[in-house]
Amino acid sequence: MNDEFDPQSLVEPLGDQFTREAKLYRETAPVPDVSSDYGTVLYMPEAIALGKRAADHTVATLEARGQEVGSDHRKAIEASCMLLGRLAAGEYVGKHVIDLPTGAGKTTALVSFVKTLIAYGPPDWSVAIAAYRIEELGDLYDLLTSGDLALDKADVAIWHSAPGKRVPPTYPPDDRHRYQDHRVLLMTHVRLQKGDSAAFNMRHLKKPRNLLIHDESFRSAEADLYSYPELTGALEAICRREDLEQDEKMAIEEIKKQIDQEVESQRKGWAAKCLRFEGLNHDLVDRLQVIARRNTKMQGAEVVKFLRQSSRPTRVLKRGGSEASEHLVQTTPLVSNQLERIAILDASYGVRTLVSSAAEVREKTKSGSGIRPLHHYWKHDPSAFKRFDHITIHYAQTTQSGRNFALEDLGDGEDSVLSQELVHLVKEVIPDDQAVLVVTLKADDQKKVDPSSELKRALQKAGIEPSRLVKTSEGSEVPKVSFLTYGQETATNDYTDYEVAVFLGCLELPAPELVGQYLAESGDLTTDVTPDQIKGLQLGEIQHRLLQAMSRIRMRGVFLEEDDAGELKTQAKASTVYLALRHPKEDLEPLVQMLPGVKWEPWTLQYWGHKTTSKAEQACEQILAALVKVPLDEDHISTKALKERYPELTGWETRTFNRGAEAALKQCSWRKEARGFYRVTEDS
Repeated sequence: MNDEFDPQSLVEPLGDQFTREAKLYRETAPVPDVSSDYGTVLYMPEAIALGKRAADHTVATLEARGQEVGSDHRKAIEASCMLLGRLAAGEYVGKHVIDLPTGAGKTTALVSFVKTLIAYGPPDWSVAIAAYRIEELGDLYDLLTSGDLALDKADVAIWHSAPGKRVPPTYPPDDRHRYQDHRVLLMTHVRLQKGDSAAFNMRHLKKPRNLLIHDESFRSAEADLYSYPELTGALEAICRREDLEQDEKMAIEEIKKQIDQEVESQRKGWAAKCLRFEGLNHDLVDRLQVIARRNTKMQGAEVVKFLRQSSRPTRVLKRGGSEASEHLVQTTPLVSNQLERIAILDASYGVRTLVSSAAEVREKTKSGSGIRPLHHYWKHDPSAFKRFDHITIHYAQTTQSGRNFALEDLGDGEDSVLSQELVHLVKEVIPDDQAVLVVTLKADDQKKVDPSSELKRALQKAGIEPSRLVKTSEGSEVPKVSFLTYGQETATNDYTDYEVAVFLGCLELPAPELVGQYLAESGDLTTDVTPDQIKGLQLGEIQHRLLQAMSRIRMRGVFLEEDDAGELKTQAKASTVYLALRHPKEDLEPLVQMLPGVKWEPWTLQYWGHKTTSKAEQACEQILAALVKVPLDEDHISTKALKERYPELTGWETRTFNRGAEAALKQCSWRKEARGFYRVTEDS
């Protein structure tokens, strides 16, 4: 026991009765079965006391910011902080998720717990916090080193490797061993996901930290996917090389043979099994890597990466009847199993089938600890205290909503139904004084489409300036329309004054990628995955993104409201959401359960999902009519001359005109070269 620390000091502020019970427990209960590597041992009542004091600090901090905290809300915060205390003490081990709803104070509880631990806990205890973005580390640093119970800045270190950030890393890469000198370590997910080396470098004074708090979605492993036809084609190309030694060629051929046999086996309906390839010469892989830099086919198949990892277990994924749907998957552990005490803060855990189902597989197969949610210990639904009676979701089921549809549609310029739908909403439906957050897809360099830019351009063309400031109901001034892309939907509070969210397009992962990630998280490559399970995994990830994204706007905040029985209930602030998916609303039942009291109303789409004559089709008809009128003795006419001769063609945007021309030329005896049209003759 550390002479400078008295466990009684933790429990005494909670009253005489609690103090007496804690003292009796310490005198009669067996010593906790906890490794001495973690420092001072706390008994259960003392760990609970640490959590209770952190909960008091959390509530006081929220109320000081003007946030109202109801009794049920307070109980949820207390349960969360007590879980952190008991996990840090080693009473609980493994991965545990605190799934309070968004805006309920999870980050505040995190900061309060760390402050309380450093101020009142054992002086040889330490903690690490992992966040997704470097900017979040800066925010956490500011919160931890300011306000009540502010930490000494020398106690906190920041570990990342990106230059030029607001908060730089505490040490250069070569001095990463010095992070162990600090009781509180802030690190990015990328740093954490370096396996055992990360676990080693994040220790405190050569001992494991008492607790790792992981902010937002947790990934314990990742999947590497390889297309079966592309990979085996690249392997065949390698075997044809003359500079291969005979034993090297035989090793490559043996790998391909085993893959082909497993694919054939699964086509016959036999159960999947793990493949393991041994005996590959690493010098050969190094040589192939040099060759691959000049070989496009080898780059596309990522064959060198596969061969370098060939000793890892490999599984064939079989879907459908074509080779194009067959993939090979290998998994890479990300977070070390040496980290025994992990708390995960994730508001959308309740809809994430991928994570919860994979955790169940881990528990059943003993392939590592699964993830246990808060209600496993606290027999209440942690999300039930926050109601959404003032939230309206306008929902429409449409024929298409995925990534490919959205990118293709937004690449159509004036013809984009998504652009037209947004213009209609902003101009005709949404009140002029309400700020709008549009959630859409990231830019696609290959298709040369930036959805945010296209939507912004459409608004401006309709006379709507997205950057125009509007005064919100919270009193702040923000741009009328802002854009958020998938991948940015967590851990940002930049849009909490926006009253409206509009979803245009939905990110749905390809089935092989989804299944690969599920297998990686489950820790068992041979786990069977049925079509119904794949659908469930897809819907779970969709709902996870939707919940996180819509929680960026005003509904993230809370207030207290008296219900019909006279009890004060925690309510989400009034907000409106417009959402259209190809899935029926019945498929979103988990999301419905996560939003008690929300009003679901139909969204009557004006353009999206309707079959209309597009502008490109209209341009096509006009170009056809114009080319027919060109005199037969003219075998060439420039685009400029065609538009001057037929003024109805001048009103089209360049992209719309070109798409119309492309369609028209398929229906007539003209071709287009450079800036003009050429009549197709027998001689040409």
